[in-house]
Amino acid sequence: MGRVKGSKELGDYFEKEIVVKSLSLDDFVFADGKQAPNLVKVDIEGDEYRALSGMEGILSTYHPTLFIEVHGEKSGRDVLEILTRKNYSLHSLRREKVLLSNDRELSQEKYVMAKSAK
Repeated sequence: MGRVKGSKELGDYFEKEIVVKSLSLDDFVFADGKQAPNLVKVDIEGDEYRALSGMEGILSTYHPTLFIEVHGEKSGRDVLEILTRKNYSLHSLRREKVLLSNDRELSQEKYVMAKSAK
């Protein structure tokens, strides 16, 4: 198992780029009729928007609970935009039962749980 040091959101510099073939979660599940997850952990170093965009069908249809590591202010805005549109509420994992309702609050949190209202 490898680990890349740094974060896209923080503008970290990388000496080498590695191209990795990827597949959206929607394509993975819906293409072959696999069972959709009921829990998803998202920790992608600042590219949360692309990951959530790639699972919009699953978010709309199956409403899994999400655990998300948010990397910075822009990432927080992106996460909030997609998930509020999908009727998710966002909660802090560092402070007990705190509902996050705007991008400023979300950008101050690093660890978030998102639950669908459905």
